[in-house]
Amino acid sequence: MDRRYPHPAVSLGWRHRSLAEGDGLRAAMTAAISRGGDPLLVTWSADPGAGQVTALVPARANPAWLVRLLRAAAEQGVGPPVSAVVGDEGAVASTTSALDAVAFTGARFTRSPVRSVLHRRTRDGVTRTTITGVDPALRFGGPAAALAVRVAGGGPNPLLPSIVDRSGLTATIRFVRGLQDGVSTVTWLVDAPERAGLLALEAVLDAGALGLRVEPDVLSAARASLLAELHGHRHSPVEFARALARYETLGWDGDLVHDPESALAGVTTAEVGDAISGLLKPVVDVLGRT
Repeated sequence: MDRRYPHPAVSLGWRHRSLAEGDGLRAAMTAAISRGGDPLLVTWSADPGAGQVTALVPARANPAWLVRLLRAAAEQGVGPPVSAVVGDEGAVASTTSALDAVAFTGARFTRSPVRSVLHRRTRDGVTRTTITGVDPALRFGGPAAALAVRVAGGGPNPLLPSIVDRSGLTATIRFVRGLQDGVSTVTWLVDAPERAGLLALEAVLDAGALGLRVEPDVLSAARASLLAELHGHRHSPVEFARALARYETLGWDGDLVHDPESALAGVTTAEVGDAISGLLKPVVDVLGRT
């Protein structure tokens, strides 16, 4: 609940089994919105295996438009959405009423195990190595996983690029997080000439075997960087609602957006180190390391 904005925002997130399912859901809801209603603004966003619709609505909007939107989604055979509301008690009550008015009969995900997989593709002399496996958030929690990704490759002084540089190889490593059959996943994207990508991953695993120690100052810098990003979601009600629903839909823990200081405050260097080991696990799986 947040009363700082003149108009409330509602965000709904769904997990998809396929791109076609996601496209069909969006088309059905777009048609429902085009028939008229109360939203002042509607935006769409997507991640691998998930999608969202976020709307800015008048303060005293009739919930009929949301019921119409939800029924269009239910007719596509999906389950109930993750929902987030940024607004006062009335906005929360209207959204809850609309959700209660629609019966979602779609089958829920069975959360079958995700196997780590590797794909390689070469184009114009650059080979992209793609490795997908289980996201460390499932085992180590959203806050530790978010900090692990930031320490490993997305924040100030990231560990993995420095390991690759020391190995004398030319390769870039980045992560894409999403869903596969409703399960949170992380994908390594490694771009490098020919076999340099695999050699870079071997160098990373060699460093991991020796123990990737997370220093307190490194964790402190990563936490500050992540907090700045998380606070940035509060710049507008639409972005705040979208981020809340996105983190919950993808299994990253919505508390990171709702109260980032509390969510990150107790995470230790040891916990981040364990989450980095979880981040490395898909690479360990496909390269046959033990």
